[in-house]
This record gives sequence, structure tokens and C-alpha cells, in this order.
Amino acid sequence: QEYKWSSMREYVGTEIQLVDKDTKEQIMNDFISEADFLNFHDIEDETDYLEITEEVIEEKEKRAKKIIAS
Repeated sequence: QEYKWSSMREYVGTEIQLVDKDTKEQIMNDFISEADFLNFHDIEDETDYLEITEEVIEEKEKRAKKIIAS
């Protein structure tokens, strides 16, 4: 939400600059509420995409350390 060019603030606010109203309505209809929309975007994606192997290993190590610290 903090990123200047992100449309996230427009989906949970009233200001429209990057997204037209019809698109916002269409997307928000897939969620029960704005809170549901925000919760969906807080879910950590643990999918391994076609990234550089070193980056994948580094990310897995970060996740492991986070779990151990919890």
C-alpha cells in the first residue's frame, strides 16, 4: 500500500487514478470485504517460480529462520 505506483490504495480507498471504477468494482466483487481483500494480499506465497536457484535457496533459508525464531 505504501508503494507510490501500486493500485492497492485505490482498491481499499476512494481515490481513483490508476484503476477505472468498473475494474475496481469487478475485482472487489470477488471479496467479501475490503478486509478480506487485504488479508488475501497478506498471504505469503511460497511457490517456487522460475527464479535463479540461489535466490530460491536464500528465500527458503529466510523462511526457515523465521519459523525457528517464532
